[in-house]
Amino acid sequence: MKLFSNSSSWISILGFALTPCFAMAKETPPANRVPIEKARAAATAAYHGGIQGEELEFEGGKWIYSFDLKSKSDKRVHEVHVDAISGKVLDVHTE
Repeated sequence: MKLFSNSSSWISILGFALTPCFAMAKETPPANRVPIEKARAAATAAYHGGIQGEELEFEGGKWIYSFDLKSKSDKRVHEVHVDAISGKVLDVHTE
């Protein structure tokens, strides 16, 4: 007895199995996130420097604001992650 008679059945099964992966990639940002101005204030309080870049991204299973900051005294770029829901600084690291 054949379980699957043609290749289109396998394609259907594969597409169904991969659906959750594609759904995560297309997730939209939450409506209840903190305003970016509040996140900027938290980031610049955590590391005193000028913002070189910013983005809202889904990383590690949560929405975060990511800020690249640079000060005049330190030529390295420091990345500050701020939780997009709570507005709390998650981490600061040097790139």
